[in-house]
Amino acid sequence: MKINLKYSFFIVCIYLLVFQNFLQNYITPIRYFDEILALLIFPIIIIDMIKKREKEIIVNKDSFIIIVCLILLVIIGLYSNLKYNYQPISVALSDLLLVLKFFLVYFLSKKLWNYEFIKKYNINILKHIKVIIIIFLLLTIGNYLLDIFPGGIRYGIKSNQLFYNHPTYLAAVCIFLLSFLILLSKKFVTKYSLILILLILSTMRFKAIGATVAIIVALLYIKLSNKKLSIIKLAIIGCLIIAIAYNQITYYFFEIEGSARSELLHTSIEIAKDYFPFGTGFATYGSYFSSSPYSEVYYLYDL
Repeated sequence: MKINLKYSFFIVCIYLLVFQNFLQNYITPIRYFDEILALLIFPIIIIDMIKKREKEIIVNKDSFIIIVCLILLVIIGLYSNLKYNYQPISVALSDLLLVLKFFLVYFLSKKLWNYEFIKKYNINILKHIKVIIIIFLLLTIGNYLLDIFPGGIRYGIKSNQLFYNHPTYLAAVCIFLLSFLILLSKKFVTKYSLILILLILSTMRFKAIGATVAIIVALLYIKLSNKKLSIIKLAIIGCLIIAIAYNQITYYFFEIEGSARSELLHTSIEIAKDYFPFGTGFATYGSYFSSSPYSEVYYLYDL
């Protein structure tokens, strides 16, 4: 099979996203790879427009709704930034990119790697995914036998994080790989998907475990009934996840007095009332950029 540039770029993206957290410790620019990937959508759209000599981009109904909602989000957020000036506009724009990043990559993926592309390179992509899973499995076995990598103890068990900075990153990558397996594999359950589920459990991160349970329940329903999930059924799955994570939710948000999660949750309700309906703007509360520089909103609410 002839390997084209689009496929090569796809594989490079997978490896860089999977190992980004590890590589950025040694190659600093790697930490910005996902932002660069998100911003690629704009030159690709421009090039596509020039090649087709079109002045507008035709989008389907679902994409149009998403785009309209995102435009409203941008306008509302930046309006509040300009009105209250709690953060420099440059910091607000950085936070805006953080908010939009997922959606930009979503549109980039639809543009570059559509269904026909995935179908054509299905077997090749699966080989790379399986290689990464085997590497993770061998490293995990070695870690539990020889204590190679750091990791905290949760409930008397070492939390697996391999070479990542935190178990959350390993869990997120495993869910990322599990999504690809679900998309590409003909079988619902494979030994590789079971390995990934075990790896997610080994991180001892309840958010990741909850996400995995949701994926499995949803897929079981779709596979067994051959039906799509309705809003009601999604709500039921959501309730199931909340029930599983109830103890963790109450512990972090209500039982620990003065915890960051609890304080941010309760104060957010106050902010929603005080700055109704548009809020305080990007980079002002509850995000990475709200702490660098430290947002004035935190001082206003004694946080």
